[in-house]
Amino acid sequence: MTRGTSILITNTKSIISCEWDGDMYIEKDSNGQALLNHLEDVNTVRQFKRAIEKFNDNHFGYNDVPIYLTVKRLRNIKFKQSTYYRDWFSDYLFFLNISWFKIKITDMDNNVFHLYPGELVVFYFGKFYMSHNYHAKAYAEIPIETIKPIPAEQH
Repeated sequence: MTRGTSILITNTKSIISCEWDGDMYIEKDSNGQALLNHLEDVNTVRQFKRAIEKFNDNHFGYNDVPIYLTVKRLRNIKFKQSTYYRDWFSDYLFFLNISWFKIKITDMDNNVFHLYPGELVVFYFGKFYMSHNYHAKAYAEIPIETIKPIPAEQH
């Protein structure tokens, strides 16, 4: 099963969804694509919570775990092989920035990306997969064939 987690970044805090387990890759009719669709018009914490609750109800129906948790604001994110599964665990991470600040993200290969306000970016096992800037209505992505998951023996 392909897992995914959504993370909302605001000016003062971050909110992390539960991990959904099943078809969280991004293709037509996948749960990952459905999550992107739910997040498309999110501009507030309240809208984010509603969007992930609706996504959960429509696709998973989890009711025995918290659907989201509030944590301190994420400022700089650095993915490391040694801590990836402890810190993130999901195959796909969906970061949505509704803050006024750009967020620096360093991927597993030490490539630096900036998550701008109004932008959603997806990482696959700590490597950039795609971004979507809702203001520009523009996508950027790397074909999935170029990305390799971390072998189990490395974590």
